[in-house]
Amino acid sequence: MSNMNGTGARICTIRKTLACARGSEIFAQLVLFLFALNAFAASPDFKDLVKLGQDSLAKADIAGAAVLYGQACDQSSDAPLPPDQRASCEHHLAIIDEASGNLQRAEDRLLRALDDWKQAGDAFLPSYAMSLMNLGELYRRWHRMPEAEQMLAKAVNLTRGLRSTYPETYAQAMSRLAGVYAESQNPERGRPLLEEAIPMFRAQGQKQEGELSGALDVLGMIDLVAARYKEAEGLMTEALRLSISIDGENHPETATRESDLALAYIQDRQYDRAEPLLKRALYAIESRFPAQDSQLWMIYSQSSIVACSQNKFSLAEEYATKALSILERQPQADPARVALARVNLAVVYIRSNRPSDADRILPAAVADERRIAAGTALLADGIRELAELRSMQHSWREAQNLYRESLAIYEQRLGPRNPGLVPILKAYAESLKRGGAPKAETKSVETQMKTILSFADKG
Repeated sequence: MSNMNGTGARICTIRKTLACARGSEIFAQLVLFLFALNAFAASPDFKDLVKLGQDSLAKADIAGAAVLYGQACDQSSDAPLPPDQRASCEHHLAIIDEASGNLQRAEDRLLRALDDWKQAGDAFLPSYAMSLMNLGELYRRWHRMPEAEQMLAKAVNLTRGLRSTYPETYAQAMSRLAGVYAESQNPERGRPLLEEAIPMFRAQGQKQEGELSGALDVLGMIDLVAARYKEAEGLMTEALRLSISIDGENHPETATRESDLALAYIQDRQYDRAEPLLKRALYAIESRFPAQDSQLWMIYSQSSIVACSQNKFSLAEEYATKALSILERQPQADPARVALARVNLAVVYIRSNRPSDADRILPAAVADERRIAAGTALLADGIRELAELRSMQHSWREAQNLYRESLAIYEQRLGPRNPGLVPILKAYAESLKRGGAPKAETKSVETQMKTILSFADKG
């Protein structure tokens, strides 16, 4: 993980785009042009209501959109809607259901939309692809990553044949699939997709600036995982600028971009630059009803890190506890995120010199990570924090074993010369000294640190 400075590194692991995991109510940019892709025959009332519904989605007005789509898609009349209109209704009502937290009904609607698009014929293939993308994003939010990848890869393959006439749809499919890869154990799989999609978005000008913002953000997250801090900050700064120009400063999408850029600053230990971004993001989310838990927990977690860096431990504990509470009350909680939040809370206890409180939750959380995240940087982060706890308790031998284990994972994930290894090597060397290890062993670790630093200076 980037510079692996405590909880900041852990959040980057889970957030690899998590940025990437955007709330459905802010997917308006994904669906705004759905009807423009295919000019189907529709009554003026239907089209007018749909347009108003799209406008409501663009403003994240889920309640208003629900009313408008409910009227447009009323099935009570004797004349049934044609397949294309049925599909469009199911597609948009699924967005509303997902934003309302009804993921199962959203999935059912999108599956029906796919069937209806097929009935509507090949003229609606771009719209079919859009429903595939939304279903893939739904699975991603639901932590069903193999299914998410399957749906989005299918969308990419389908739209590749349409790229001459619908380049923006092809670019969107690539960007969505890259987002899934960014959350995988091999985020670099997403880089070539984004490097192809981003120029296509730029070529489309203002009408694709929302999609461009999202793609830049995901690429920034991939760079962040690779410890390319400056590149990540540049990409995320542009993504935030675009989001503000499109949605304004108090939109949930802008809050996501602010949180992501704050994460980049946290990873680079620029806590003073992260704090105002997180405050604005928190205001934007908390002032809306209903507030989106998928964004709140992450903002609280990052705010906890910043508070810790300022030695505001009571505030850090409050934020970390709120983040954990949000995750634990989810009907389908992601166990990796729950373990992450528990470790983050334990880190607050460690930083505030409360080892007994940390010992109460950290070993079990790391055990969960061993079970669900073997070989990942997420696990390495947890093991490293447990090593620090054992060092505080003067359990030197156990601390040394844990540092070695975390270093082995980091080196495999990031390479043996990544500057982010230096703080861990330094802590490991200290545990060797304090534990009475042979001087040659300590010197070997110190030599490794010097080699990494020398290589970084030359770079």
